[in-house]
Amino acid sequence: MITQTNQRIIIIEPSTIVFAGLQSIIERMHIAESIYHVTELDTITQKLAQLRADIIIVNTAVFGFHKNLSIKSIFKDCTHASIIAFVSQYSDSQFLKQFDDIIDIYDDAQTISAKIRHIIEQDTIDITETDTTELSEREQEVLIAVVKGLINKEIASTLNISIHTVMSHRKNITRKTGIKSISGLTVYALFNNLIKQEDVQQPHH
Repeated sequence: MITQTNQRIIIIEPSTIVFAGLQSIIERMHIAESIYHVTELDTITQKLAQLRADIIIVNTAVFGFHKNLSIKSIFKDCTHASIIAFVSQYSDSQFLKQFDDIIDIYDDAQTISAKIRHIIEQDTIDITETDTTELSEREQEVLIAVVKGLINKEIASTLNISIHTVMSHRKNITRKTGIKSISGLTVYALFNNLIKQEDVQQPHH
């Protein structure tokens, strides 16, 4: 179980000075087992799987003009990591909605610490709840929505929960079922009578 003192954190930040500031704040929190500094996005994408990060803090400036990309696809090898945007310049609000949380360059140390700690506490609760392999009622609702074709934002709106909570439930579903693909989850849902065949044939968008 992940505790609040053994977090593996990656900071993707071009500026050594900014990294040093974030590193100092995190070290004072006493929550990190390791803090890995990367200056370019391309440098880290090939190493994500082996680094097994719990938290990734990424300066949105590293995405350049490619901000229409899916954050989920970029960090596909880090499905269990929480992704926090570090905003040092203007970023599109729709783009920022893909992240678990947002740190602004003008946030003070206390605010940054609070945001990081909230992410850790949320993930700790998520893992605690996975002691059983049986899906909770809410996880079943999220699973049904996923196999019907809804995206995280739509699921959050439908179930009246935050996008981060949706992502946390999806992590739990993956841990409990051992299934990552949508097709595999669809078979699981059908087998457990959570959905009917016609629900799959006529997904809701």
